[in-house]
Parts: sequence; C-alpha cells; structure tokens
Amino acid sequence: MNLKSDTQQPLLENFKEIFSLRNKVEAILFLSTEPISSKEIATKLSVDTNLVRKALSQLLQDYENRETALMIDTEKGYFMRVKDEYADLSDEVLTFELKTASLRTLSTIALKEPIYQKDLVELRGGSCYEHLKDLESLGLIKRQKEGINKIVRTTKTFAEYFKLTDNGMELQHILKNPDNNVKFVRN
Repeated sequence: MNLKSDTQQPLLENFKEIFSLRNKVEAILFLSTEPISSKEIATKLSVDTNLVRKALSQLLQDYENRETALMIDTEKGYFMRVKDEYADLSDEVLTFELKTASLRTLSTIALKEPIYQKDLVELRGGSCYEHLKDLESLGLIKRQKEGINKIVRTTKTFAEYFKLTDNGMELQHILKNPDNNVKFVRN
C-alpha cells in the first residue's frame, strides 16, 4: 500500500502544477486586451511554450464543453470574449458618457490604429491629451511606450462595446471595403 501512494504522489503534484498553470493562462486571457500568443503567455509565466499550449488546449476544450457566456477566440492568437449571443448585454453593462470631442478622438484612433500619439495630436490638436486620459480610464484605449513615442490602440472593451470582433481593425476593413454602403456626412 505504501508503494502505491509513493507512485501516486508525483502524479498528484504534476496534476496540481498543470491545473495551476491552466488557471494562470486563463487569468492572462481574461486580463488581456488583445489577442496573445502561446509564446507571449509562456514568457509572462516563465514556463515552456509546450506546457502553455497544453493548458490552452485544455481551456479551449473546457469552454467548448460547458455552457458559458465566454469563449476563447483563436483567430489571431488567444483572446477571451463574450459569445455573440450575449453581446447585447454589453449595452446594459458597459455604459460610457463621452463628449463629442472624445468620441471623435476615439474614432480617429479606431480608424488609424495603431497610431503614434504624436500623430494623433497632430490630427486632433493638443486637447486630445485630455481625451486620451478619459478614454484610457474607461478602458477603451491603451497606450504603450515604444522608444520615445507612445502607440495608441483600442482595447477589448472598445470591441465589445461597439460590437466589433477584433477592435478597430474590423472597422477599418468595413470602411475601406468598396462594396459597403457607408456614406460620410460632414457637419
């Protein structure tokens, strides 16, 4: 009987490690504002990429097999989002009050992203620094330092609120498509 428990102990420890890794991977996906690769996750967790891939495989299978409002999108990396049938709930939960100027700044970011902050300031004027602060505090955009510049992008929250599947890049594609019937009106 002692032999059996000695051989089961490493298996139990291995199971706990894998389960812990899986939970950490899930947390990273939940917190990420854009698709992330298995290699990036492995780097953040300081573990082997193959272990992360196994954890991701288990997570994907788990999310497919249970009734949940969330899914893991794998189109451009790994990205956790609300399933399409629950997207209407975002109107109830995500409510933003944006001034027209901030909304215009957000639109510019979505159409030009990724965009350097300095280029955005050139397009929108110096007051857009305040808009950026407001939009970032609402979680609609994020700014990342790149050298001496900052790059501005929309976030997962932006995509969910405006019912886009892949942030402003989808919006860019829709507006650049010659077959669309979008007409622009100037005020």
